[in-house]
Amino acid sequence: MEENLVIIDADSLIYLIGSQLENMQLEPLGIIKLDEFIQDILITTSSKSFIGFIGGGDGRNFRKDIAVTKPYKGNRPEKPEWFVFWQPILSERMITHWGFQPCHNIEADDACGIARTAFKDKYTKIIIASPDKDLFQIGGTWFYDYTKRTTVFCDEVVALNKLCHQIITGDSTDNIPGC
Repeated sequence: MEENLVIIDADSLIYLIGSQLENMQLEPLGIIKLDEFIQDILITTSSKSFIGFIGGGDGRNFRKDIAVTKPYKGNRPEKPEWFVFWQPILSERMITHWGFQPCHNIEADDACGIARTAFKDKYTKIIIASPDKDLFQIGGTWFYDYTKRTTVFCDEVVALNKLCHQIITGDSTDNIPGC
């Protein structure tokens, strides 16, 4: 039986939906928008099967412990008020209604990469739904960027190139200096 699996990096969904509703903090509206968005991901990727991962919200991450040159993500501003409002509402909906898994000590994109490896031989096609550029270091993977509504395939050569490039140049978004 041919079947697709979409693995959803849900952390960005909170920012995306929350920022659209920053001036209309009505809980039912946010839940409706979230449900429609997830259903759209399933339809666009032709997937009946899905796994979703969301950050645990406890702020723990192994990278914070091992980043010695600069604090991991230490250059980011505080979360906006609208995010503080929407984060618990949307996270709870994703966990209780959609069955998304909260991640502790790793980020949701890390869990997506691990799941992609774990399920690679069990589905016809696996698509990771996320706008996170770090995931492009996983070769042989289809990606659906739900912010741009584009799907691309990242082969092994491109993935290795992205990894090496990031090692050399660093990642200013995460406050990680390069070589």
